[in-house]
Amino acid sequence: MLGMESELNLYSERWKTIKDKLDQEYARRIEILISILDSYQIPKDSLVVVPPVLTRTDFGYTSDFDLVFLGDYYKYCILYKELRNRGIRPFIINLNNVDRLDKILLYLPEFYLFLKRRIGYIPSINVGMSINENHLFNPQELEEETRKILTYEEKLRLREERIEIGKAFIKEVKLRVPVIGYEFSGSTMNNIEKFSFTSDLDINLLINPQDEELALYWIHMFLKWKFAEKFGIKIDVLDRSIKYSNLNSVYLNT
Repeated sequence: MLGMESELNLYSERWKTIKDKLDQEYARRIEILISILDSYQIPKDSLVVVPPVLTRTDFGYTSDFDLVFLGDYYKYCILYKELRNRGIRPFIINLNNVDRLDKILLYLPEFYLFLKRRIGYIPSINVGMSINENHLFNPQELEEETRKILTYEEKLRLREERIEIGKAFIKEVKLRVPVIGYEFSGSTMNNIEKFSFTSDLDINLLINPQDEELALYWIHMFLKWKFAEKFGIKIDVLDRSIKYSNLNSVYLNT
């Protein structure tokens, strides 16, 4: 399976211009984050930076920046407020709860280890310059540019590679959560003109979880972050429990 960086290197000239802008924007956000941590004496080892998808014009899954916070609630509130004040929309998951962490350690040791290994590590990019907070960044414009780089044939090949990644994702979901059925959706399957290497991989899941909280941790945190880090793509999952699902819903795969 061709890795995303190798894939993008095939289109180096047009991609490099876009990637430089994305790197500068990521570096800007990191610079702001570190500045806030230093100014308010918030320890780096109180947070985990969720692996960013740096081929996208947004780096979080529902925000500009995704973080896991393990510190006290007062510092959590400061961090959230100051990021917002500096123009960054953060999505911060507060796991400063002994019961939650103990439950993750007991039932999802892989996820616990994943978090422990990344506590305090803030992945950075050296862009060779100090980033101006007001530098121009137009995500919509960049998004449109990325859709023009690949030919129709290249998009078809990339889609097949994405589907294989999706199947690997489903296989890992099944290790902890019973999957009744699944399907791939979004532009990957339904809009080849819009589809590009910056596109999400959208997956619909019908599941039968024994513990819905653990299913949330396993699917929407650990596996999505693991695959973001490994393959450089964002996986969006819409999961429905069979307990609450319309049984007339069609899931093509089992």
